[in-house]
Amino acid sequence: MWKATIKGLMAHKLRLALTAVAVILGVAFMAGTFVLTDTINHTFDQLFVQVAKGKDTVVESRPSFSKAKPGSTDQILAPVPDRLVGLVKRVPGVALVDGVVMGYAQLVGKDGKAVSTGGAPSFGSNWVPDRQLSQFTVHSGRGPARPDEVAIDQATFSDKNFHLGDHVTVLTALAPRQVIIVGSLNFGSANNLAGARFVQFYGPTAQEVLGRPGYWSEIDVAAKPGVSSAQVTADIASALPPQYQAVTAASFFAQTAKSIEKFVGRLGTVLQVFALIALFVGSFIIYNTFSILITQRTRELALLRALGASRRQVNRSVLTESALVGLFASLLGLGAGVLLALGMQALFRAFGAGLPTTSLQMRPRTVIVSVIVGVVVTVLASLAPARRASRVPPVAAMGDTVIAEGASLRSRTLGAGLTTVAGLVLLVLGLVGPGGNRLLEVGVGAAIVFIGVAMLAPLVAGPLARILGAPLPALQGITGQLGRQNAVRNPRRTASTASALMIGVAMVTVVATLGATLGATFGRVIDQSIKSDYIVTTSGNNGGGFSPDLVRSLRAVPELATVAGGREARWHLGTTTERLTAIDAQGADQVLTFQMMSGSESALIKGEVLVDSAEAKSKHLSLGATLDMGFDTTGVQHLTVGGTYAPNQLLGKFVVSNAVYDQNYPPGGLLDFALVKDRAPAATALAAIKAVTKSYPTVSVQDQASFKAQQKKQVNQILTFVFVLLFLSILIAIIGIVNTLALSVIERTRELGLLRAVGMRRRQVRRMIRGEAVIVCLIGALLGIVVGLALGLALVAAIHFSTAKVISIPVATLVVVLIFAAVAGVLAAIFPARRAARLDVLEAIATA
Repeated sequence: MWKATIKGLMAHKLRLALTAVAVILGVAFMAGTFVLTDTINHTFDQLFVQVAKGKDTVVESRPSFSKAKPGSTDQILAPVPDRLVGLVKRVPGVALVDGVVMGYAQLVGKDGKAVSTGGAPSFGSNWVPDRQLSQFTVHSGRGPARPDEVAIDQATFSDKNFHLGDHVTVLTALAPRQVIIVGSLNFGSANNLAGARFVQFYGPTAQEVLGRPGYWSEIDVAAKPGVSSAQVTADIASALPPQYQAVTAASFFAQTAKSIEKFVGRLGTVLQVFALIALFVGSFIIYNTFSILITQRTRELALLRALGASRRQVNRSVLTESALVGLFASLLGLGAGVLLALGMQALFRAFGAGLPTTSLQMRPRTVIVSVIVGVVVTVLASLAPARRASRVPPVAAMGDTVIAEGASLRSRTLGAGLTTVAGLVLLVLGLVGPGGNRLLEVGVGAAIVFIGVAMLAPLVAGPLARILGAPLPALQGITGQLGRQNAVRNPRRTASTASALMIGVAMVTVVATLGATLGATFGRVIDQSIKSDYIVTTSGNNGGGFSPDLVRSLRAVPELATVAGGREARWHLGTTTERLTAIDAQGADQVLTFQMMSGSESALIKGEVLVDSAEAKSKHLSLGATLDMGFDTTGVQHLTVGGTYAPNQLLGKFVVSNAVYDQNYPPGGLLDFALVKDRAPAATALAAIKAVTKSYPTVSVQDQASFKAQQKKQVNQILTFVFVLLFLSILIAIIGIVNTLALSVIERTRELGLLRAVGMRRRQVRRMIRGEAVIVCLIGALLGIVVGLALGLALVAAIHFSTAKVISIPVATLVVVLIFAAVAGVLAAIFPARRAARLDVLEAIATA
């Protein structure tokens, strides 16, 4: 049987190659994600090892919450006062000490626009003259030595065509500042930090412009020769006041690298989800291919049974064949994954998030997991076809007996119905059950629903093929009629082929429905919540927020009645992290509409907190209750609930005043937005605003209409990114259609030969195959849209993000999907149609 299995594989190389492509693409996505994330993590590990070299100890504030580790980004620590530098210097064993301050700083280019980061941070710090303690090395020029001097990262220096001695503007937590570039710097051995831009100032100047005069973010220490890091760290720790801590530099920077790895891990998880979707789609293709191959090899399998092969041996032979295909495809997928990782690295560089050069990391885990997943998916998808193959009776070798392709209609309907219901139950529990929105339950539930719908699809495939193919006879004559009949006469095969496309289209529909609903809802939320005439935010991908000085300048403009700045921040409730919105208490009611359910927005003036009414109900908070809010720098503060408001996507779940924010967060915080109400004619007021904001090139000023359009654009950008990731699964589905049509051509070789013999031209043969492909694609698209809308609306109903929720169905997107499906059908038919048209008539007729 082993030899028969190998010969069977070699005899169907072309047929199985297209099946292998589906596995290759899915495994490549998975392996490429592993390689990319491992490479990024390895890069940062190496980089922070270089940065830690020369340092022995780092002194910082002790975290307010015990779960935060030194060097992690889980909390924002309070600054360290200048006086500790002198204290640390007096500790025996200490050789070098210097403070480091970090904060927001962004250069303005020669074109007057802020230097973009592609989403990476743009930060400033102080120049540390001692090379042993500095994370930076001079590439050209020197470090800053005066208040008006800066040094910048080498990547920005070269990319933006800066030169030593250039006069530039830098944006910080204060007003824009004019400085001179005196040097370019590397971070460790790299010319940047994963696309981040950095500006280094003279020490005292850095403390001033970064909003921390008299304070440092941390203090770095180098020990004397012969003194270990552990010893000097312990000595310093014993000398520090209790609110500060000393940790070894190695552990500090290792934890910093882990914090970055945590973010990279989330990115990897997102990409792996799409890889699993692609493999799930591929499993339908594998199932379909093996089903067709088993049907075509009825006589061959019957002869094996007649020669003495047992049912178990036949079953094992087919499973072995699928395992070999899966193994071969997985190994090729690993190689393709490396190429995909290189492509994603290039994509990062194109968006300005370039990584320091390092070798790609192919870890054993990547090979093992990718191969196992590829083989297991292939074998599982071939279980049912293998079982049918083992049931071929020996007598089938004597005639044209065809294997039944599955269970009876009644049992199939019952099984499919139960499967679909089970998937729906699991999906609902994942969305609305205790600890709702559990990703695993939602994903598994959705997968089971897809399987159930795919099992039910043969019941509707025939009628749908008749309806969708109805225009073909009128458009293409007899070839259109034959293409329609080909799709109708084997509804199980048509449904199985269309099911792969159904999944990809369903996922697109779910995402599009969620995106359209979010966009429409946010538009209504803006209408109901914002009373201001203008919204000031940062533009494009500049990020970082803007200086509170801008709001102070706008308040001095006589054409404006009210200006209220706001920001978002995080805080801790027990072991969970929550978000809050902070806004100027004076004027908040002039620029925002709070749909108060209890209390009043004036409670902000008294330093109280406003809570989303749904959140207040879930946490059993009533008017006048005390909410224990944990802040990174001041610990747990007991704030009174001064009111509850209707759920609002714009405001979030908790609102406090900027005064409360300033009391509990480090100085130098930037604003995320400002709301402006005018008292002069619109054109006059807008001109006055723009005159002030001209000095802040990261800032965008919009009225409500343009602000809503920008939010919709941002949602569409996210949707586009998701659609690109889903395209791989749709591509795999199209490959499945190519595969099925190609196998169908082989199966119908004699039939096609007879059609050619009675006068059908090659062009007509191609047209017939194209018609069949278009019908199959349209069935898959329609099923996908129906299932996707159902899942999308269920997801929208389960997410309570606003009482102003507007359910929106993306009709235009769905029409585009249908058109795409028809075009995909034409493209998928090119190879099978050419193969069918080129069959030799006499050989085709002679085929058994």
